[in-house]
Amino acid sequence: EKYRHKVLKSSFKDNVLKEQKISELINQAESLVLEEKYNEAEKTYIEALTIDDKDYDAYKGLAKLYMLTKDYQHAKETFEFLMNLNQDDPFIYRSLGAIAADKGDLKTAEDGFLKSLELDNKDISSYLDLAEVYLNLDEPQKSFEVLSQAAALEPRNPKVLDFLIEISIILEDKVAARKAYYQLQESNPENKKLKEFKERIEKL
Repeated sequence: EKYRHKVLKSSFKDNVLKEQKISELINQAESLVLEEKYNEAEKTYIEALTIDDKDYDAYKGLAKLYMLTKDYQHAKETFEFLMNLNQDDPFIYRSLGAIAADKGDLKTAEDGFLKSLELDNKDISSYLDLAEVYLNLDEPQKSFEVLSQAAALEPRNPKVLDFLIEISIILEDKVAARKAYYQLQESNPENKKLKEFKERIEKL
């Protein structure tokens, strides 16, 4: 019993030290990314993974780094591995959607963004990305529906309102375009596109 207690105490101490070291390396890697020292950052993340080859935060940092440097092949592989560790992180699906969209694989991109929103229905960037996918798939009505959901969540978000006006004009929906225009005018009166939007809406 005494020996078992000693072993458990030692094991716990080792685990704490291991976690501290990994945490230090991840913080170091994040600082290197901010300094745009990407190769050094990658090596630091990998060093953290040599201590624990299933550390979620180290893999996630590495995947973000690959996204930042547009190394989409390695990013995709890393995100797919992350999915084995955690299937409920919306960031994974949003990122896989972004990679697919960049490659022009719009159906896979749609699946990624939909799954991301299923797990986190308050993430505005996923709504915007999904609306872009639908626009590129020549489905402006679906794009309009997605942006309307985003506008309901953030009625003063200029990016959402800007996109919503564009789609409303494409759909020739003057009522929706005007509504989004007045929301944009109220939330962002300095917006340089207001004059152009007003002229285009009046022509509908």
